[in-house]
Amino acid sequence: MELYWLRNELARMESHSLRNGLVNKVWSYIAYVTDLARMELRSLHNGLARMELHWLRNGLAKYGVTLPT
Repeated sequence: MELYWLRNELARMESHSLRNGLVNKVWSYIAYVTDLARMELRSLHNGLARMELHWLRNGLAKYGVTLPT
C-alpha cells in the first residue's frame, strides 16, 4: 500500500513540476513576444515620425520656412 501511495505521490509531483515548468516557459515566451512587439512598434513610430518631419520640412521649404534641426 505504501509503495502504491508513494508511486502516485511521485507521479503527482512530477505532473505538477512539468506543468509549472511549461507554464513558466509559456509566460516567458509571451513576455518575449510582447517586448519584441513593443520594440517593433516603437521603431515603426519613430520611423514614421522622422518621415513626417522630413515631409513637413520639405513642404515648408517650398515657402521659405525652415525648421530647427
